[in-house]
Amino acid sequence: MSVKFVRVVVYSFFVLVDTLAKAQYNTNFLNYGSTGRCVSANLNFDAGSNGMSSGLVNKLVWGGYIDQKTKDESAKYLRAKNNFGIDLNYDVSAFVKGNSKFDFLVGFKNQELLNATYSRDFFNLMFYGNQAYRGKIADLGNCNVNALRFQEVKFGAIMHKVDSVGKIGISLSFIKGEQLFYIKTNQFSSLYTSMDGSELWFNSNFNMAISDTNSTGLGSFNGVGASADLFFETPYKSRVGKRSVLIVNANNIGFIHWRNNSVQYSSDSTLRYTGYNVTSILDLKDSTLNRINGDSLLRSLANARSEDFNVNIPTNLLIINKIYFSE
Repeated sequence: MSVKFVRVVVYSFFVLVDTLAKAQYNTNFLNYGSTGRCVSANLNFDAGSNGMSSGLVNKLVWGGYIDQKTKDESAKYLRAKNNFGIDLNYDVSAFVKGNSKFDFLVGFKNQELLNATYSRDFFNLMFYGNQAYRGKIADLGNCNVNALRFQEVKFGAIMHKVDSVGKIGISLSFIKGEQLFYIKTNQFSSLYTSMDGSELWFNSNFNMAISDTNSTGLGSFNGVGASADLFFETPYKSRVGKRSVLIVNANNIGFIHWRNNSVQYSSDSTLRYTGYNVTSILDLKDSTLNRINGDSLLRSLANARSEDFNVNIPTNLLIINKIYFSE
């Protein structure tokens, strides 16, 4: 299995004052132009969605009661396909002296990422339930949720006098995979609710991967991998402005190999649910009912196998073009 994430961002800045906000795409090499040799601690957080209101995003991120008004406000933004993402990074790093042309980089970084693509029906089922889908089919196809947490130790260098004015940076990271949750529904995933609500038909066409659930927390070592960051900056002549600078920055080019205690599920079956018949209140204490949980339902729907696999980590490609109208 290979899960791929790529984010490409292109900026063009018309600069009157030589400043650049880097909070959203804060990387070591981007900061070097402002800080030079230094020891730094950084915290970056991004969250957003094109299918939710900011109020609902804040409740999902920071917690709180999601009332009817908040849900209805978000429903106005829904499209056929919607996206949601959270990115939390914090690191400690240092640029140390090399020689007159380059400096060394060392650092430690923690990354936590959550990305989701979901349909209008998926949102409505999650927040409103299936009452509105009686006698209808809810489309759950082509949705995915990806949650990833890992730590890295980074070593690199930046050449800060390429042709006297340019900069080139490269770093390599050794990655420890902590936690992974990935699910992708395929084209024919759906949920049918009968008109009287007495039965459900679930077409479970999905793939899922989960890291070892018995080993969690910062000290867990469920995967191992590597990544690279690349950085390039050069001034150039343009027909507008006093001078121009082109910056290209790519980070998280790499993968994590999740070890063989991880589990993959795949399913292409139909589940019909009509409830459970309880003849006595004593049945509620029966061990059979106690075993009805998420794990047992998942095993009945999907083929589970413990094996190792690779996952590509999210890659950012940032292109910045700065045009200065004053020196």
